[in-house]
Amino acid sequence: MELGSIADRLAASWVKYTIMAILVIYMWGAMCLKYVSGAQSLYQGIAFIATGNLGAYDHVWWAYPLSVLVFGALCIMFSFGDIENSKWLQIFSAYTRIIVMGMMMGGTVYYLATDGVQAGPLWNWGEQKNHLATVFGNTVFVFIYHHSIPGIIYPIRPQTGLSTMFLTANIVASILLFTEGILAYLAFSGLTNSCTPDEGPSEFPCAVADLFNENFLGIPVLG
Repeated sequence: MELGSIADRLAASWVKYTIMAILVIYMWGAMCLKYVSGAQSLYQGIAFIATGNLGAYDHVWWAYPLSVLVFGALCIMFSFGDIENSKWLQIFSAYTRIIVMGMMMGGTVYYLATDGVQAGPLWNWGEQKNHLATVFGNTVFVFIYHHSIPGIIYPIRPQTGLSTMFLTANIVASILLFTEGILAYLAFSGLTNSCTPDEGPSEFPCAVADLFNENFLGIPVLG
């Protein structure tokens, strides 16, 4: 809305509509991706809890529709209304993210202690630099800024604390994400076996999965 208002004042009307169209398409894609990945993660978790078997997803027919309904209801419930009223949801989400990240780090340390370092060869910087845009998008933009929008919109008092808040958030998030990435590199980067039967015979520890929580399904209780 702010971008649209600025464009409306400073540029031709088609610029405003172009910007808003881009944002709508982006949000549609982002929500579809989150809906699918969130429902998939919930579906696999429910099926695994119900059967104790990583390969039994297809046999728990009710897990998938239940996951879609639960995750869809939560998405719809939190997607309407005054965004400023999401303050306590954002606080809850922040603590949940830190707790889950701590569990992932703990799970990675568990594998390092039981199976040793499984780091692959040092990466080729010439190849890795081609993926910097993806790293920036997935960490800095999505996790540090995109998920903090409601916190930015909610009135902050005193306003003089804004710079300290942003600096602290960036430093803490960068340290946590860097630590998680290095631990994952040490524990999983040299492995090639998959985490779930969907991609071949599963064995733990395993190569880093698209859904990183799948790397820890083999750990008792935590998995």
